[in-house]
Amino acid sequence: MGSSLRQGGPNGWCYDCTDYSSIERIHPDALREKRAQKGWLRYQLGQLDNEIAELGELIKLVNRRSSKARCLKCWSDNTAPVTFDAESGTAQDFVHGCGGHLRIIHDHSGPRFHFRRTTYVLNEEGELLAEE
Repeated sequence: MGSSLRQGGPNGWCYDCTDYSSIERIHPDALREKRAQKGWLRYQLGQLDNEIAELGELIKLVNRRSSKARCLKCWSDNTAPVTFDAESGTAQDFVHGCGGHLRIIHDHSGPRFHFRRTTYVLNEEGELLAEE
């Protein structure tokens, strides 16, 4: 049985690419918390048994996984999550090899979008099996 995870844009540093890149975000506690809300969600939305079962399978998958989050560019697991401070635009949880911090520069030229929809088929350890 395969499982799908929706990728919504988590980014981080890939040490092998030496670049800021999309990486997997693995949060087993968040999945457990969502599963614990089963009764409330059933009351509000009804018919959630399939989603709850999927979350249970995802929790099992994450608990069995031994590798770290992988880079979605080169598939290395030599990555670090990066989050930016809203006020300064600086990454406080990541220090580059040179000793500096990554920073978002808002040039106010408007949003730039270039998306190509790709589905990656991964095994339990996040290794690429196929692209669809």
